[in-house]
Amino acid sequence: MKGQVRVMAFVIVFIAVFTLFFIFDHLCKLSDECKAKVTEVCEKLKGLSIPTMVILLMVGVLSMIVCSVAYIILTFK
Repeated sequence: MKGQVRVMAFVIVFIAVFTLFFIFDHLCKLSDECKAKVTEVCEKLKGLSIPTMVILLMVGVLSMIVCSVAYIILTFK
């Protein structure tokens, strides 16, 4: 049982970290694209708009998942 919990915890952490990497990678690509030409997406992501807040919320939730699962891994008896 203890081994199964650790495996599931590592899978959850891997998925959350991969998703964070995916989000940041696409934001960097979008940033580079916005430097070259201005698109509608670039205009929507300027300043603190709803799409920006949703992205920040997703990043925050995924970070909390990683931290809480790491805590569970370390404290599980």
